[in-house]
Amino acid sequence: MGQQIVFALRDSMHRVLIKLASFLPGLLALLVAVVILTAVGALLALILRRILTAVKFDERFARSQTVNVADWSPRHSPTVLVTRTVFWACVILGSSSASPPSTPPTPATRRLPPSSSPISLTRSARCSCCWPEPSSRASSPAPS
Repeated sequence: MGQQIVFALRDSMHRVLIKLASFLPGLLALLVAVVILTAVGALLALILRRILTAVKFDERFARSQTVNVADWSPRHSPTVLVTRTVFWACVILGSSSASPPSTPPTPATRRLPPSSSPISLTRSARCSCCWPEPSSRASSPAPS
């Protein structure tokens, strides 16, 4: 009975580690995408802010609108609003661009006959649940 408990605990620990190992690459891809696109967003926001300041976007916006933009503080100018929108759009794009973590293959997808497997395994490396014994395969009649 003690061996069965130890076997069950080891089996469950093995399954947890397999799930974790299949989850980590997706998480790493998400973090890399967010970091890269955050840097790209910051660079785009900096460039866009300089361009909008050079073309005097705030003054042109104030002339074309009925709302008094002069009441806005310098920290909340239309230029800052546009550049922050570009930055956060890049961050959101980075967080949504990474694909979700893939799940490990189910037993039904692992059960390939040895002849269709790209890897040739020795008889001792094959398990009976995934690789049927050569004598148990039905032989097909040779074409005449």
